[in-house]
Amino acid sequence: MVNHMRYREMQPIPQLRPFIRCIWYLERTYDPSAPLETLWPDGFVQLLIHYGKYHLENHQNPLPHGFFIGPLTRCTRLYTLGRLRLFGIRCYPWGFSSLFNIPMTDLQKKSPDERDHMC
Repeated sequence: MVNHMRYREMQPIPQLRPFIRCIWYLERTYDPSAPLETLWPDGFVQLLIHYGKYHLENHQNPLPHGFFIGPLTRCTRLYTLGRLRLFGIRCYPWGFSSLFNIPMTDLQKKSPDERDHMC
């Protein structure tokens, strides 16, 4: 059961719209009956900054407060218990490469803890 959830998406400024799909904010409380968040492959790369509680990958590896994720090639499950607050920037696949000059092939098939963290 989710006790509390607030989600909001905002459009980036016009100059960044060719690269960034949206900027978003999530505030959610996870409890022991529903501690998992499933991320599905969608082709996007996201820059994520979180505060409050944090996600654990595979129930054990805490993710850093700032990191990027994607493009995912398989579903990923993240575990959280308590109140999580997340700020994200969802980049188009071509947008991330254009903005940060990092080839997409460098990001594929790696979990967040295997990458160089941006933040």
